[in-house]
Amino acid sequence: MFGRRRPRTIQSALTWLVIACILPAWAAGTLLIVRSYERERANLERGTIGTARALTQAVDGELKDAQSALEVLATSPSLASGDLADFYDQAQKALHGLAGKNILLVGPGGTQVMNTLRPFGETLPAESEPAQLLRPLETGRPVISDLFSDTVTKQPTIAIEVPVVSNGKIIYGLAMGIFPERLAEVLRQENMPSNWIAAIFDRHGTIVARTHVAEQYIGRKATPLLLRRMSEVPEGMVETETLEGVPSQLSFSRSAVSGWAVAIGIPTAEALGALRRSLGLSVAGAGLLLLVCLSLAQLISRRIAGAIETLAGRAAALGANEAISIPPLGIKEADEAAQAMVKASQVLRRRAVERDEAERAERRLLVAKHAAEEANQAKSDFLALMSHEIRTPMTSVIGMTELLLDSDLTARQRHQATLLKDAGELLLAIIDDLLDMSKIEAGKLELAHVPLSPSDVAQAVLAVLRPQAAARNIELRSEFAADLPALIDGDPTRLRQVLLNLLSNALKFTERGSVVLTVAREPEPEATRLRFEVRDTGIGIDAAQQGRLFQRFSQLGARGERPRGTGLGLAISRQLVEAMGGTIGVKSRRAEGSVFWFTIPYAEMRPQAARTEEPALGAGSRSRILVAEDQYMIRELMETILTDAGHDVVLVHNGTEAVEAVEQDNFDVVLMDIEMPEMDGITATRRIRQIGKPIRNIPIVALTAYAMADDVERCRAAGANEHLSKPVKRKELLHVVAKWSGAAQAPPAAAPADAASPPIIDSTILEDIENHLGQSQVIRLVGLFRDQLPKTVSDITSTADRKLIAQQAHALISLAGNLGCTELMIHSRALMNAARGDTGDLAPLIAETAAAAHRALSAMQDRYPP
Repeated sequence: MFGRRRPRTIQSALTWLVIACILPAWAAGTLLIVRSYERERANLERGTIGTARALTQAVDGELKDAQSALEVLATSPSLASGDLADFYDQAQKALHGLAGKNILLVGPGGTQVMNTLRPFGETLPAESEPAQLLRPLETGRPVISDLFSDTVTKQPTIAIEVPVVSNGKIIYGLAMGIFPERLAEVLRQENMPSNWIAAIFDRHGTIVARTHVAEQYIGRKATPLLLRRMSEVPEGMVETETLEGVPSQLSFSRSAVSGWAVAIGIPTAEALGALRRSLGLSVAGAGLLLLVCLSLAQLISRRIAGAIETLAGRAAALGANEAISIPPLGIKEADEAAQAMVKASQVLRRRAVERDEAERAERRLLVAKHAAEEANQAKSDFLALMSHEIRTPMTSVIGMTELLLDSDLTARQRHQATLLKDAGELLLAIIDDLLDMSKIEAGKLELAHVPLSPSDVAQAVLAVLRPQAAARNIELRSEFAADLPALIDGDPTRLRQVLLNLLSNALKFTERGSVVLTVAREPEPEATRLRFEVRDTGIGIDAAQQGRLFQRFSQLGARGERPRGTGLGLAISRQLVEAMGGTIGVKSRRAEGSVFWFTIPYAEMRPQAARTEEPALGAGSRSRILVAEDQYMIRELMETILTDAGHDVVLVHNGTEAVEAVEQDNFDVVLMDIEMPEMDGITATRRIRQIGKPIRNIPIVALTAYAMADDVERCRAAGANEHLSKPVKRKELLHVVAKWSGAAQAPPAAAPADAASPPIIDSTILEDIENHLGQSQVIRLVGLFRDQLPKTVSDITSTADRKLIAQQAHALISLAGNLGCTELMIHSRALMNAARGDTGDLAPLIAETAAAAHRALSAMQDRYPP
């Protein structure tokens, strides 16, 4: 293609190699000359840059002295009291020892309030000061201006301005004007040669002072090259022309403090003339030597060019991954390169085969991975569907059975109804086992962290199983160590599930004797772990069978007895114990009973004062209830249970009818099935929450046979106040109705705007901290809170960076929550969540958070006066 440089031939390259070998003496001489030239030039550069640096420091000193004097003057009591006449006299006196020509006072609007160049009280120019002088009024920081035309003197001026602060507010800007002539005096004091030119530049490269024809060049920009170099590096030298057109070496130094710079120009003819003549002679001699070297290079290069050209041809075949062979070339180095190329060809071909095999294996693994993921998702979908399909009819089975057991039955009928109820509950237990195992395998099992009493949990499980033990004439007892912790941090539901599983198994496989539950601390050094043991006098387990325990679908029934259950109980127990950080095991021998044990770590918690809860409405209170359910059996069951409890019940078949019903009639609570035709319960709940008051505040309880955590969260997100999982039991249903039917004024989940305002300060949290840490420590923490809160709020209100706002709001959640500032914590969390999004106006949330912070600070100051 046109414009592409032709590559060098091998012979040409070798020619240049020979030239490089023949010319060491010439190169050494040239190097000495060049180094001498560079050394002299470097000395000149260091010297002039050092002079420029010293002048820059002198200019900074003048500006800093003026700034320091202004900062002292800005603290004058006359400014705070508004006595500008007295301050005018002070400013006139202060000018006698300063570099400035005048002192002026600038108001918040940017106009002059006082100027020492004019008698006090005389009318001053109305136009606003330059924008750069107004920055102290906005930022509260001193400013050194660039060169500008003064509105009073109409002359080039530099100004230094500092803010005047009174009672934490900026009330004025105090400025001092300095004529360029004052700074030119700094240059003249250096006594530089007469043909050298020095100049002072402001931050933007404008000439402020100059040693030559200053009146002509003050206010003009530096030359473009010098201007660019000063913006790139703080110090250096450039070769260019001065503004008069004289070629010069310009050395400059820019201040890191003020951003101003000083440049010194030395005529190039004076600085580099002799050095350049010496360098020219050296270059001419080198040209003569090169002509000699060219002829020598041609002779040497022909001897090895042929071998290298052969290697180049084989290299192309190597790049195409072809097998190559190279004959002897007669040159040692060339033959070694040929052998290396042949070996490389062999390695490349072998690795190409290996790479193809690895890619095929990776594709097979990827296909298998996708198939496994699809199978896992299908399993989860199947379990959720089966849960819904089985739980829905089971609601009717168990509910109707409970109604039968509450009625007058013969002994035989009661026995049959009891067997029916037990069978239904066993089926639900199997469903729950399958769902628990699915959650564990999917990694969705979450443990609660609440205060629990190990002894209370164990006693509750024993109370459930005592009737079963008594019916079989088996002794069921417990042995609790005296030093058990009163409260620990844990999940009572999952701990109860493991104990219930182990004790139920022990009762099932024990014909006579006893089942004993023991709870104690582990001995040192594991004293921070609890040990639970279930000992029975049952049939025992063979050593061979023990290896299958704690595995899924492992069913070890008694000899001659058909195994019952899913075979998942012990497997789920093992997973739950391990999730709590513990271990589980068994010790057993055939016909000698078994000991199942597990240990869990614990963190002991102190008992907290019980809080008074709002009384729930009694079950006997008459309420009007809307039931939205598409299944006939469930509707009849709900109507029977609620009507027998004294409530008025209205039945609808789908979500559309539910929305119409609440718009036309008054209800105390809505029981909303989630899966219905025409309009599902989720959509109906959202529609009700969008209706005006008071309808949208009606309590809604979601009913669903889906038992996954995601389904519960979906109901709450739609606006449901509570969730009941099918099959719904009579006691649970009546309890929830009693809880919500008398609380129409209570805040619904989806209407936070109408909710009761959270407390500014939760006194119980502060009292708890005082009880644990002492009041003096709490006062110290409150002092830190008072110091940190205004700064954090200021950081939030003074930026538009959503990421920074989210970070500060997150910090505010912890800061407020630790001291019980509930209202502030809630607003901060809402702001953080909104700021983490890419869009949306944050201004209302920021304003609410700032107001909540102000109220929290006031409340803290009232409770703990500074």
